[in-house]
Amino acid sequence: MNDLIVVINGRPLVSNNNSGVQKWSKQFCSALERELTTTGVASSLVYIMPSRFFRNGYLGHLWEQLILPFRFRLKIGRLKGAKQKRFLLINLGNWAPVCVKRKVVVIHDVLPIEFPRDFTAIYVWATKYLLKIVAKTSDKVFTVSEYSKNAIENLLFSHSRKAIVVASGPGIDKRSSTPLTKDNHFLFVGGDNPRKNLLFLISVWKLISEEDRPKLIVVGHVNRKILELCETLTKSVEFRSGLSDDEMSYLYVNARAVLHCSKGEGFGLPLLEACYHRVPFLSTDVGIARSLLTSESQILKLEEKAWVDNIKSLISGKADEADTVRWREIEELYNWKNSVKKFLANLGS
Repeated sequence: MNDLIVVINGRPLVSNNNSGVQKWSKQFCSALERELTTTGVASSLVYIMPSRFFRNGYLGHLWEQLILPFRFRLKIGRLKGAKQKRFLLINLGNWAPVCVKRKVVVIHDVLPIEFPRDFTAIYVWATKYLLKIVAKTSDKVFTVSEYSKNAIENLLFSHSRKAIVVASGPGIDKRSSTPLTKDNHFLFVGGDNPRKNLLFLISVWKLISEEDRPKLIVVGHVNRKILELCETLTKSVEFRSGLSDDEMSYLYVNARAVLHCSKGEGFGLPLLEACYHRVPFLSTDVGIARSLLTSESQILKLEEKAWVDNIKSLISGKADEADTVRWREIEELYNWKNSVKKFLANLGS
């Protein structure tokens, strides 16, 4: 590692979409900086950031394919002792410049291929064809879960090549220190993204009788249609957005459970954050859900009655010692330090 200069493609860190990929990239870079500082080679980490004009959308992809390669070569030429060093471009947000030879990429998912109706036609096409070229021209392809690994190998790789899974950590640095309120709400994180399937959960909530219906807090932007559907649920459904990490942590700590009825995920960060805060979850069989189970009953199909029954049982249920032990195991396994160490070990192999 001492002779390797790691150059970070900074576009995923500054895009304005506040996505799970952006959150993952920021946390990963912070952990990478800590690890390189500990090993005494922090100077081997360099960032290349786009201007505000080139952060998002098609212009962001244009910057990545045309401007970033030029700036990468320029950066190499300006660094002292560059001829004695090896350089590697690290791309953390699915995409990477095709014409840079020395690079690795983290592909979080291939959901546009799996769920084309939830994305624009041009983005589905780009994922199906251009992302395949990105994967083919990268030295190594990393991903964030076994689910994504299988999807990438089946849909992007044309031979026996393997993707490498690097375990993630929680998106929230520390648990809230605010005292518990024990208000027993249920928590949904994801807003109105069709793939997150909030409409399904609202239909489930309407099936619970009014006297038994608990509070549901939905975190994320929602559209007018969803607000109108919830007009009869104003006492039991609450919408929030733009929350700080401490505010999010407070909602997790005080939740009866996290509800995750997504149709598809590369990872599923709210599930890991639920475990980090010692809170159970109910989820469809997507992303990392099956790796975080304390009980098989936590995985549900998209059948309304099954969700109603399990939510009712969680209202009166309590976590036992086995759950607590399992949550500690998950925290030991899924953390940013482990993620970065595995990543760096595979760079050198």
